[in-house]
Amino acid sequence: MTDIFDTNSYAHDPRADFLNWAVNDAGAFDYAADAWGFTYGAAAEWTQDWWTLRAGIFDRSRVPNSRFLNRGFGEFSTVAEFEMRSDWLGAPSKIKLLAFEDTGDIANYNDAVRAAAGTAAPPNVAAVRKYSTKPGAAINAEQQILPDLGAFLRASLDDGHKEAYEFTEINRSVSAGLSAERHTLGSAGRHGRPRRIVSGISSDARKLSRRRRSRHPDRRRPIARILVGKSAGAVLQCRGRRGHQLQCRLPAGRKSGLRRLARSSQYVGFRVHGEF
Repeated sequence: MTDIFDTNSYAHDPRADFLNWAVNDAGAFDYAADAWGFTYGAAAEWTQDWWTLRAGIFDRSRVPNSRFLNRGFGEFSTVAEFEMRSDWLGAPSKIKLLAFEDTGDIANYNDAVRAAAGTAAPPNVAAVRKYSTKPGAAINAEQQILPDLGAFLRASLDDGHKEAYEFTEINRSVSAGLSAERHTLGSAGRHGRPRRIVSGISSDARKLSRRRRSRHPDRRRPIARILVGKSAGAVLQCRGRRGHQLQCRLPAGRKSGLRRLARSSQYVGFRVHGEF
């Protein structure tokens, strides 16, 4: 879908532009795709002198981010985009207004929290999916400043009561930046791309996340590793919750070895893995 909709000359292609999903596409644009980013559907557009109107319908996967599409279009996404072109201050510019609606078995975060109330289980969105819709909208702008320098802006939002289905857990997002063109030995490439991104999830999504954490307060993977000596290492397992003291321990059989290596003053570094 993003080969047709939400394109931008300065922030769209990860091979030449940015790598962040919320910069290359509208972060809250939950567009139809399988786990590899492919789908099938149809689109049409009508182009006049300074504007273009395009619309399409595309198939969604059977379950969120699945490798298998719903072949019968029982679940689908509809999208429409209006593009305006102009020469502002003598340089080409574009503004695109996009609206989309996902239709299918989509869970409501509040339903998942209510279903888990009074039980020992964390909220499960898969258990409360029902046929419904999830709308969203985005604005996308680009402006050439110099022949080899351009600016871009994207802002998007969707229905934060509903689960993220295909793209990513973003319910509102704003991104802006500059992109410069570099010409070296006859080849062109992008470089010098300062940008700013602000993304967030809805209060309903945060409520679901907090309830899941409260059901599993100690569910944390080991997040720290101490490297001692040039090649030796000892794993320090740490667990904790945000805002609480971090508690660490050494696995059985490693304490004496760590003390011996630490006394040799060959402490190399400290690495943090995972999230906390």
